[in-house]
Amino acid sequence: MCTVTLLPMGDHLRVMANRDELHDRPVAHAPLITRAGGALALMPIDPRGGGTWIAATSAGLVFALLNGSGEALPAAPSRGRLILELLDCIDLRQVTARAHGLTWRGWPPHRLLACDGRRTLELRIRRGGVSVDTYDMRGPLGFTSVPPGDVDAEPARRALFAELVTAAVDQADGQDAFHRHRWPDRPHLSVHMRRHDWGTQSITTVDVTPLRVRMRYESTRDVVGQPAWLSIERRRSGVVAMAS
Repeated sequence: MCTVTLLPMGDHLRVMANRDELHDRPVAHAPLITRAGGALALMPIDPRGGGTWIAATSAGLVFALLNGSGEALPAAPSRGRLILELLDCIDLRQVTARAHGLTWRGWPPHRLLACDGRRTLELRIRRGGVSVDTYDMRGPLGFTSVPPGDVDAEPARRALFAELVTAAVDQADGQDAFHRHRWPDRPHLSVHMRRHDWGTQSITTVDVTPLRVRMRYESTRDVVGQPAWLSIERRRSGVVAMAS
């Protein structure tokens, strides 16, 4: 479904996400700004499920979704709507508590990443509840989930991440290169992946600094247009600045 990387650069957090979906999935809506409690949030919208796969808030939190293992119940709510339930959280402790309290809704199995620039939580949502892994942001982190049948994609992407990002002199440039990388002879295993039924639909970049949160959204489908940019101030009452 996605590849997500998180790069700490002092007081600057940079998150990038490739969204991989079926080719017949409706084109997502470019990012919008919404109010969530006392905060503001940036996020693109999936028109089918009404939720999102990545969001960032003026509280400095970034959320991203990845697929999990297991089958969804027929009436299960869209995974992307879980992020909407968490947008007003002010810290990771509240994110964890809220996620545990929402398991009764029968979400499809998936993983939710939540980061505040110092720590990243990986919440594994299953029918039986939520388990949480915590990572200190001492260096770049990478997470991936892959379409059914491409079991070789994850180890290939991990090796590429170590080469292009972890070992890079300029890790931000390496992060960009990683998310745009496609092996000519193995496009189905690539980070910027493509196969007959599935492909990378967009690349989203989030920059969180002490003053601002900025989101850059780039559709990678065969459409004409420029990347969309939005930004909000890092304060709960957020004054909005926009550019495209």
